[in-house]
Amino acid sequence: MKQKLYELLSDGDCVFIDVGANFGYWALRAAARGASVIAIEPDERNLKLLNANTEFNGFGRTIRVVAGCAGHKSGIREFAQERYGRKNTLVDYKGGQRGVYNSTIKVRCHTLDELVRGAHISDSSRLVLKIDVEGAETEVIQGAKHLISTFRPAIVFEALTPRAHMAVKNALQGIEPSYETVEIDRTNYYAYYANV
Repeated sequence: MKQKLYELLSDGDCVFIDVGANFGYWALRAAARGASVIAIEPDERNLKLLNANTEFNGFGRTIRVVAGCAGHKSGIREFAQERYGRKNTLVDYKGGQRGVYNSTIKVRCHTLDELVRGAHISDSSRLVLKIDVEGAETEVIQGAKHLISTFRPAIVFEALTPRAHMAVKNALQGIEPSYETVEIDRTNYYAYYANV
């Protein structure tokens, strides 16, 4: 994932949307390369670190931090928190990982379409999207239909199983049939608009 994101962010002339920003590793790197950044993070512990890292590194005007998660519709959602770490997910997607999550919280959920509309991004902007949401990737894609059909962003996403990868690929192609995906490594993929 690292090499592909560094490649996509190399010139910095883009809008980088970091879904599941955690403490800001990729948001900070994108901002340092000149990108405008929207960093979305629902976990309060990670959010504190993300805000502190953004301010400490002088990117308060470059990185827009959004408290909450991304999904297929806006509203309040139940969010499961991991017992031994910081990998959290929407409750609906914790299924096969019973015993890993020990608590739930209520978080604000946004669609990416709503966030991009509110950010007043020009239709000619180049968008790069990183999605690391522990199983809720297709839901994020479903809330980004306008973004995907208008901007055709380069997308780097995590999919923990081949089935999850195919679900994301099918969701993308349901919006824009010319999207293709390529495996980066065992759990990370690159999706791009293949103008054929």
